[in-house]
Amino acid sequence: SLYLPPEVWYNGEMKIDINKLKYKYSWFDAEACNFHIDSNQVSCNLLDPEEYFECVQACSDIGSKLLCASPLAGGLLTDKYLQCERLPDLSLLSAAELRHVHETSLSVWAKRNGVDGGLGSVWSSFHGSLLQTIGDIAFKHQVSAASVALRWSFHLDSLGSVVAGVQCGIDDEDDRPFSRPRELRKLFAFVLDEEDMQRLWDGTGCDPEALNSRNG
Repeated sequence: SLYLPPEVWYNGEMKIDINKLKYKYSWFDAEACNFHIDSNQVSCNLLDPEEYFECVQACSDIGSKLLCASPLAGGLLTDKYLQCERLPDLSLLSAAELRHVHETSLSVWAKRNGVDGGLGSVWSSFHGSLLQTIGDIAFKHQVSAASVALRWSFHLDSLGSVVAGVQCGIDDEDDRPFSRPRELRKLFAFVLDEEDMQRLWDGTGCDPEALNSRNG
């Protein structure tokens, strides 16, 4: 229930339907219930940034920060797939990767960019455009593709935090222990320049100024 006792003043890390946040004087008027929504979690990555922009104004109106979830699209925006020009074996994908391939990010990106055909065609287009761009920028800065995708997220307005899943395992190339958290620290050691950002936005098929104008 939203009708929390008076001693509860802040509630963060929620994923709230943007349509409920838009109507300040509806049943969902949190401030009238004497507590503040400190942050709202929303899925956002280079494949599908639109939902984030839909939430910016509503969250700004109530003084709430946005948490950027799924910034790596379940792992699709990582080095793992930079050399994978053809659709990978779906049976080898994780549950998160499958969800972003079939249900969310990749299908949304394909529709936005007018990519027709089956999943194989969609993957080829994704790899040859957006993922290749991420790889080029990663090579330029000598960081991982994941670091580039995450660094892009840090440029978003009203950002409270970026929520990325981590994993520890074995590096496929030399069987040495590999720690994603350690490797991703490099994202704080470089900055995306204006050209980098423009190329990444071109890869999404979105115009950030148009998104801000439409949802402002």
